Amino acid sequence: MSFLRLLSGVWLTVVALLLPAPTLAQKTAPRPQVYRTRDSTCTVTVLRYGPPAAQQALVAIVSPGHPWDRHIFLTASRSDGRCGVGITRHQIILHGEDWDLLTNRFFLDQRVYNFELELLDNGDAGLPVTFDLVEAKKLTERASADSLLTAYRRQEAKRKTSLARYVLKAKAGAEK
Repeated sequence: MSFLRLLSGVWLTVVALLLPAPTLAQKTAPRPQVYRTRDSTCTVTVLRYGPPAAQQALVAIVSPGHPWDRHIFLTASRSDGRCGVGITRHQIILHGEDWDLLTNRFFLDQRVYNFELELLDNGDAGLPVTFDLVEAKKLTERASADSLLTAYRRQEAKRKTSLARYVLKAKAGAEK
């Protein structure tokens, strides 16, 4: 009898991972935004995750040769503005500290965006390396929220990676 319960629990977990989550998908932004470095060596895809009030985003990094290549982070998104500059930070917790993985600045007077990706040169160790990004309009047109959500679900199902210790800031605050 307990074997059947275990089997049914595993079955339900597999089905839950394979089926789309309609309520989450409906509240998630319809299309991700894609950015890249000018030399196209690094690409970043950003998708608001859940309702806007949740202030979360998925940030997918494609940077061949970097330990975080093809990893999707669930980030806490924080927006503020000072001195004519609107700033949105997509943060993770790295070594117990807030880490601005992706920063978007909008200069109000010039109507210009500036995007920066900040990685450590050796994954979760080493020196910070900043990449200036530009909008990749053609990649954005082809990007799919569904494929990014599916990739994120698959990644989370395999959560036994070295990146498991990167905790979403919002979750850490909710546990207090």
